[in-house]
Amino acid sequence: MTHVAALDGLSDLLHVKSVETRYGAFRAIRTRNPQDPTTRGEVLDKKFRYHIVPTTGEPLIHVTRTRIPEIVVFATSSG
Repeated sequence: MTHVAALDGLSDLLHVKSVETRYGAFRAIRTRNPQDPTTRGEVLDKKFRYHIVPTTGEPLIHVTRTRIPEIVVFATSSG
């Protein structure tokens, strides 16, 4: 996954309809590079990570408490 085309492909998946695919792409990008500006997010109250991911897809909020507690908000740039 070090090739730029892999990152481009994963980035494209952040905009699809499938919730599982979008979040899977987010996790893959984050695993590939935790400092990627698209997925870096911020730590809130030293308890969980909060991410806002720009998307052209439907707005979505994904919450998980396993492994890394986090909230991922997939939001349009206008919303």
